[in-house]
Amino acid sequence: VPTKMGTFDTSASIFDLIAMQRMEFAIDQYNHMQGWAPVHLAALYVSTGFVLAPPPDGVYLSGPALFTQKNSITDTLRICTDDAFPVCPTRNGPDGLPSDCPCTDRKKIIIGGVVHGITTDGFWDTVFAAAEQGAEDMRIDLQFDRFEPQQSNEILHRKMSAKILSLCQGGVDGLFVTISSEVIVEAVKKCLELDIPVMSINAGFAESKELK
Repeated sequence: VPTKMGTFDTSASIFDLIAMQRMEFAIDQYNHMQGWAPVHLAALYVSTGFVLAPPPDGVYLSGPALFTQKNSITDTLRICTDDAFPVCPTRNGPDGLPSDCPCTDRKKIIIGGVVHGITTDGFWDTVFAAAEQGAEDMRIDLQFDRFEPQQSNEILHRKMSAKILSLCQGGVDGLFVTISSEVIVEAVKKCLELDIPVMSINAGFAESKELK
């Protein structure tokens, strides 16, 4: 009886074995995220004193991810992971040598935001200011406009829905929203159909779980 083999953690040789069908699967713990995320979270804590609320079990997970022959990563992604995804104008890997991974020009990354926080709601002043600072820190293009007060929540939600669809159809690379009504849910569904990653903040926890 043929023996099926799998392994924990990944490497170029492991992915080669999976491609050759000499190994069935590998379970990856995303070691890149284990290096990148704590630096950013620690810097956030040192500069603001803020931390993310811990998950129910108190453990932040960077994985696991299951890789098989059907979803094994590309050669380019392997190289970029090993070289920590260089950010332009840097084109070198951690070893200081030129990387075969194309550097990411963050100035070309467009992130959109649509929330129900209107201009007269002071709570959202800090949210908008922090979003702008985050975009400046990451050197990305943030499209995050604030709505004026509307005659009703229904009108506000319709305008939010239209803005969400406009951003997604206009080619944003990612979007964050507050899911404050069913109208927003339908707009988010259409964004997901366009393969636009969407994150919910502030409102819509239950709805966001259903939209996974």
